[in-house]
Amino acid sequence: MNRENSQRVHIVLSVAIETVDFDPVACILHLKGRNVAENKHVKMGQYHTLDIDTGKKFQLWKSCWDSIDLDRLNLAIDQVE
Repeated sequence: MNRENSQRVHIVLSVAIETVDFDPVACILHLKGRNVAENKHVKMGQYHTLDIDTGKKFQLWKSCWDSIDLDRLNLAIDQVE
């Protein structure tokens, strides 16, 4: 498929994050990981890169949260508000 025939599609992904990078100048969180739930646009196990910027909605899930994780999240939320 070439660029002339391509379209942007908004989808919901479930990604197991492997790398995290934060750009403090642009205030963007760069995430990379593998898709863990197949859909018609993205295959299971396919790598995907996500850029999360201020104001973009996303859902974060982790099987076990420790106090350090929660403190870091609360600090990030406080800085945005």
